[in-house]
Amino acid sequence: GKYPVWNETLSFQIGQADDEMLVTLMDKCMLVDARLGDGKFSLTRLRETRAERAEVPVRNKKGECMGVVFLAATFHNGVGPPPQMPSGPAVGAPATHALAPAPPAGMGAMY
Repeated sequence: GKYPVWNETLSFQIGQADDEMLVTLMDKCMLVDARLGDGKFSLTRLRETRAERAEVPVRNKKGECMGVVFLAATFHNGVGPPPQMPSGPAVGAPATHALAPAPPAGMGAMY
């Protein structure tokens, strides 16, 4: 649809040298180049805040904005309890695209 919702939880480890995560959107049609565009999410900021809601603009090869992905992420370094996700939409997110409540936190979890 026009406003797809994935609501998936992904957990993974990130390396010390990883400064950002590349988000790639693909079209479900595999008959042509299915890449809609890419966006970048700051892992450096996530390490500092431990919980982040963000808008990730997705741009095609020409640099045109193809849309925005709203992410909620937590970072847990294994010391102490996992961080809690702040409530509310991502900074600057329109009210019609507010993020759903985040599932339990985990190391490098993306919601």
